[in-house]
Amino acid sequence: MFTLAALGLIAVSTQATVAPDRTAEMLRQKTPPVPSPKPTVTTLPAQLIWPPGTTADTYRFTTVTKTVTDAQGLLHGGTYTARAFDVLDQLGTRDLIDALKLLDREYGIVDNLQRLPQTASFPRVAGAAAAVKDPEGFAVPKGIEGEQRNELETFRKVRQWPTLLPRTPAALGETQEVVTDFIRREQSMIRPRPLQVIPKSESTMGGYKYNRNTELDPRPTSLQGIDARRTAINQAVWSELGGEGSAASINTYDNQGAILTWGRGFSAKGELREAMARLFAADPAVRNLLLDAGFTLKDGEWLAVDVSSGEVKSGDDALNLVRWNKAILSRLIDIAEDPAHAQKWVDAQAATVLRNAGAVPPATEGWPDGVIRFVAHSVHWGGLTWPDAVATGGDLKAIIQLQSQHVRITDPWLGGSRLVAPQPTAMILSMADGVARGVLGPVQAAPTVDDADKTTLSGHIFLDAGNNQFFDLAP
Repeated sequence: MFTLAALGLIAVSTQATVAPDRTAEMLRQKTPPVPSPKPTVTTLPAQLIWPPGTTADTYRFTTVTKTVTDAQGLLHGGTYTARAFDVLDQLGTRDLIDALKLLDREYGIVDNLQRLPQTASFPRVAGAAAAVKDPEGFAVPKGIEGEQRNELETFRKVRQWPTLLPRTPAALGETQEVVTDFIRREQSMIRPRPLQVIPKSESTMGGYKYNRNTELDPRPTSLQGIDARRTAINQAVWSELGGEGSAASINTYDNQGAILTWGRGFSAKGELREAMARLFAADPAVRNLLLDAGFTLKDGEWLAVDVSSGEVKSGDDALNLVRWNKAILSRLIDIAEDPAHAQKWVDAQAATVLRNAGAVPPATEGWPDGVIRFVAHSVHWGGLTWPDAVATGGDLKAIIQLQSQHVRITDPWLGGSRLVAPQPTAMILSMADGVARGVLGPVQAAPTVDDADKTTLSGHIFLDAGNNQFFDLAP
């Protein structure tokens, strides 16, 4: 168990309890400090003594994170539990919800908080706690009226933003403004993951990258086939796509047209829709986590909230918004690495692979494993299809020629040939443990062809290996 001291917040015993019946739990992710916009502060009259050496001013609101630290410290041991409620009750409704979210994520104590007898004297705290635990189904306690009730009721509507917020630039109504602010606050409370910035270059459009060891991923629940050979093929294909990354991998930088790739190479413009639809069906909590952060897939359409305006972006506009949004990308990573969701995400990916890239036709089962893996990876990448590959009879050179024609970054080149850029060339060379190298032959310098010649090398495909060296795929 982590302690508050480990978080750098406060030194407490590892046996701290918040209520007699349960030890406070520490969640996996620690959320960073969150600045709070213009909180409403009310000073309550003294009812009980403060802990020795402290005063009411010690617990005056400055940030949500400080309030979380203060409240947890007061709850520890139970002596100053009523004071913890005093501290929380100072907050405006939105800050109160934020503080309770953090208390639940860091310490897992909101369930216990709701069972304490002090909740009867603090209906605002009780109502906000109920909202945090069940955002759509909570009941607003008696004694909460006016703007405070309205904000709690608006919190109930946050996950309705796909239909509640405008799809075009427009002035927001009061409810829309509050919903947008709740999403903005949620994003601000997501701990940023260490996303690597990939600068824009000739072969990339620039963006973020995240990866980790695929061995840390859960294994798919089942890759079982109808016989031993099919099972071995399923396992080989799944392992091959580990070259695209782990279940948590993020790619928003390459210029293959995907904009966003999550997991083992699942493109938002391709099979990510299917994989996420499977995940949402198996684990509805994931849909809610993404809705809370302003991102979702609805009826096959990507949607994202621009929190600067409250406008809902769709399609490529939504993906380009998410592409640079570290909070949403970090939440995707959190989902993939959280034991509560990781297995279901891996299973959703595996099921999608077996229905697409892993749908190896019976006619190819006798091909070498390296060729099967290369074709499956090409199908997953996009362009090549299994029927295309079957027509080659397993001729790897012919398969590479077909896939090269589908690569997005090709340009007319010398003598009427076409040139595959370095990034997709590197991809082709890496697939199936480099099996393509065995049929491509040695690299060579660029051919010498008159600039006006547009026919001599017609049908040739050159793969740019870098350093002015090229592979020549002759027709």
